[in-house]
Amino acid sequence: MESRRGWKSALACLVLGVGLASTGCSSGRYIITEPIKTPLKSFDVLEIKDCVSNQQEPRAVELASSFSDTLARRIEAYNKEHPKTPLFKTVTRSSYLNDRVLVLEPVLLSYEKGSGLARYMIGFGAGKASCTVRCDFKDKAAGSQVLQASFEGELSMGLLGGKAKEAVGKVFDKIIEFLRKNY
Repeated sequence: MESRRGWKSALACLVLGVGLASTGCSSGRYIITEPIKTPLKSFDVLEIKDCVSNQQEPRAVELASSFSDTLARRIEAYNKEHPKTPLFKTVTRSSYLNDRVLVLEPVLLSYEKGSGLARYMIGFGAGKASCTVRCDFKDKAAGSQVLQASFEGELSMGLLGGKAKEAVGKVFDKIIEFLRKNY
């Protein structure tokens, strides 16, 4: 009876450990570097331009090349989940329209994959993965900047180190959070 109880406890710990192993401790924030000059509700269309990378490392360039498509899909998914309070009537990568179009121009400022082993073995910031993206929002018709903000995500620890992409995911979450609060 004792050995059965011990075996069940060990199995329960193993299942819990595997479930937690792939998750990490990620966080994010945004910093408004130029405040909103025109209310975001003034725009019906969000046009997301290609993300450019200030870093020329292959991982950063690869991340930048997929960033805008992923952001557009994430905002569209948010809109499907929240049909009564969508973020913009249309989210697109390119538009022939000019009026009531807010253009988002993302710039990958930094991306550090960090070390999954260090996050796993040490944690508490060792081997931290991080991502910072600056977003310039412009009124397409006027050609003027509406606001500028930087969005940051980081992953500091995980049972198996977590995945560096979780830091990038937190950047997407923070952009959507900012738009939700300000649209």
